[in-house]
Amino acid sequence: MPTVNYRAVAQYAHWSDARNVPVTAGNTTPCVFAPQLGAISLSCNETPAVYELQDGNGNFIERGDVPALIADLPAGQYFALATYHGHALKQGIAVANKETNSVPFHFAFGASRVESVPASASVFAANGDYVGVTPVVLAELPPATTEYHLELKGYQNATVSVTVAENQTNSASATLLNLSYVGSMRQTRQGMEAGNYRSAVFAARDALAAKPGDADALILETNAQCRLLVQEAKDLATNKSDYIAADLKLKEALTLLPDDAEAKQLLAEYQPHEAAEMVKIKAWRTGDLFDRVCKANPDAGLFDAHDVTLPTMTPEAFRDAFVQSCQSKVPTFKVTVNQSAENGIYELSLVQSVDILIVAVRRECLMVIGTDKDGQTLVRFKVLEYTRKGGLVVNVNAINNVTAGNPNQWIPVRPNQGDAGLGAQLQEGVRIVMRKVNEASGQNQHFVRKFSCCVSH
Repeated sequence: MPTVNYRAVAQYAHWSDARNVPVTAGNTTPCVFAPQLGAISLSCNETPAVYELQDGNGNFIERGDVPALIADLPAGQYFALATYHGHALKQGIAVANKETNSVPFHFAFGASRVESVPASASVFAANGDYVGVTPVVLAELPPATTEYHLELKGYQNATVSVTVAENQTNSASATLLNLSYVGSMRQTRQGMEAGNYRSAVFAARDALAAKPGDADALILETNAQCRLLVQEAKDLATNKSDYIAADLKLKEALTLLPDDAEAKQLLAEYQPHEAAEMVKIKAWRTGDLFDRVCKANPDAGLFDAHDVTLPTMTPEAFRDAFVQSCQSKVPTFKVTVNQSAENGIYELSLVQSVDILIVAVRRECLMVIGTDKDGQTLVRFKVLEYTRKGGLVVNVNAINNVTAGNPNQWIPVRPNQGDAGLGAQLQEGVRIVMRKVNEASGQNQHFVRKFSCCVSH
């Protein structure tokens, strides 16, 4: 070679070097290149994947498809970045002389299924990206716990959480709450807090209409109904002294919530008053029935009413004995009405009449047997006396022939007519009925009260 200075260059794929080499006469000038080179073998469990190689300072070296063998790399530190469908993995790599460093990239993916009731809700990822409508399956997700937000018009927004695991599809579901349901539940709770239990009951029922069978709404409805019944019971007892109706309300409340402490306590307080209240009610009903019986007879208002109390005899026992006396002992009566208006209150109607030659009289007895305000048996009656048009009046103590006669032929005997015979007939009728009362009760003395016309009670 001519004796001059030369430039020697050594070139590899990722390494190069150049040196100045002088050549002198008769000499051999050594020029030695000794690169420290190694290689990297890249692989990936997903295809197609792309790699990017960087040096230790993050400077770009090359990119390509995985798998790949990158040779002639100077020994040193490198970074390999693999991407697949927008997912990236990065690894640091140490390259040694004459060695091939194997670098496997493993993308771990799972899937999540997001559902809602009702369906067709829009699904948004945690970063706000729209990902579909329910039901939706989201694939190629890295293992992690993530949240999705669900939106559907007319329903309250909801959030679900899904834990993604490799090679698994995990599901999450949300029952969306109807806005009407949400509002009704809020009104129910507000009503309960304010003590407006009637409003709370109606609101809870609206919630159940929007979401039938909802457990929370059913619990609220039951509690509201129970509280309303207790509230009504307290009002009945405190403001109206109606302990019977109050007890019924409390018993109904305890069918809803058997362990309700307030209902139990009030029931124990009110029940002792119930018996006295029942006596008052039965006394009122006795008098009310008598008024209705008298109003049904247009002549009853002309005659006085009489009360007899029987402390030791039940209404039913007296009724049976009185009817037997009227039917079997002279003077007899024909029983035209014998009925029970309700348990322990009885209505009787009796007729005694005769039409023999000069005798023309008729007697009716309207009677109600029940209870007075003290709980004793009360016999309230009126005796209505009639005379036949143009007939004569005689004493009827011994008359045994009893017929109903024709009521249209009879004229009521008025107490203020001034006729001595008619006055005697009025008094005799009351005495006969009282005698029958004595016979039936087995007593001779009774407390008797007399009322003019219709009795007030």
